[in-house]
Amino acid sequence: MREPDQLAVRDQADLAKPTPAGMTKWQKAGVGAGVAGATGLAAFGFYRLGAFMGWWGGSSLIVIDDEKRDPKKTDDTPADGGQSNSRDRAIGKPPNISGDPEGYNTQRYPHPGSVRLTMTGLGYKVEYNNETLVPNNTPHPEVTKFQNDWNRVIKGLDSGKVKFPSGSDPSKLKPFRGLLDADGIPGKNTLNAMEIAFNNSLKNLIKWSSLVGQA
Repeated sequence: MREPDQLAVRDQADLAKPTPAGMTKWQKAGVGAGVAGATGLAAFGFYRLGAFMGWWGGSSLIVIDDEKRDPKKTDDTPADGGQSNSRDRAIGKPPNISGDPEGYNTQRYPHPGSVRLTMTGLGYKVEYNNETLVPNNTPHPEVTKFQNDWNRVIKGLDSGKVKFPSGSDPSKLKPFRGLLDADGIPGKNTLNAMEIAFNNSLKNLIKWSSLVGQA
């Protein structure tokens, strides 16, 4: 009978022998570990991507201004329906064009990263990550800047100072209405305004920076 240490020596010698595939058992073990490690890294990367995109349920770090609203009134549509040449846009709050019962588009904004991406697309200088824009409810200066820009654009549309480009789809111009509290918090009303501005930059070829420049 062989002693345990002799078994260990012979087992190691056997592992060092080439296999029919031309690799020792130790080499195969190393390759297997490398594949497992790569698979683990890929899975972790996929998880992080899913967490960023909100696939696993999103994040609870978005701060929402939950103002009290009349449940019988779904939005702040003016009496004339918000025609493109309306002069009473600076009334109420920006409409929730998604119709989401939460008061803002939860599918579009499942986590702070989506808000940051939208703001970046509109030309505001925010870091592109998945961290909340308002840690400890501290107002964010770029959010305040957007809120002030939105209010100036809406008031400019009312006064005639700001004009939409010719050829714009009038039906997509109706949501440009309502004013925001310049509190630096990306709440429901602000997210609705961002969605309106961003959607029109894509679908209606209205550059937000151009409207702000006119205001």
